Amino acid sequence: MKTVEDLVTTIYGPYIERYRHEFTDNDLTASELGLRKINEFLANNNVVNQFNEKQRIILVASDFDEQTLSAVAWLNSNNVDISCYKLIPFLLKEDVFLHVEKVLPLNVSTDYYVNLMSKRSLALMKKSKSHITRRSLPKIDDMLEWGVVKAGDTIVAKGRIDEATLLMERKEGE
Repeated sequence: MKTVEDLVTTIYGPYIERYRHEFTDNDLTASELGLRKINEFLANNNVVNQFNEKQRIILVASDFDEQTLSAVAWLNSNNVDISCYKLIPFLLKEDVFLHVEKVLPLNVSTDYYVNLMSKRSLALMKKSKSHITRRSLPKIDDMLEWGVVKAGDTIVAKGRIDEATLLMERKEGE
């Protein structure tokens, strides 16, 4: 969308037409009403001359899956302004509080890429003459910090029948 008119023609005008009963200015066409409302909004926010110059995407959820985090990290690395925020509601007596945590972007968003190996790791694997390949996996502390695992989660190592339960999260500096 390059202009306000494009926005009204493509999205806002058809919306107004569909939900006409929600709007009080019935003497205007959907396009006229849409233009008036958007121009008022832009003027009230002092951004009339800055329409659609810079877009920003903010995703908010109680948690994010690794595919979403991987996609957001990739988009950030390709100059798309997108961020993820975790909102967790807490009830204390009769009051509701929100814990807000910025998940992405971090200083190093490559931690969220899924199944990607560094060029150095690939080179080391090619040089290895054995058929066993190894790669460096994240530590439990990192996975706790990222929210991949939480206190109380049961962890089972691949190919093993043993399992363990995370009892508590480590605090900073421990």
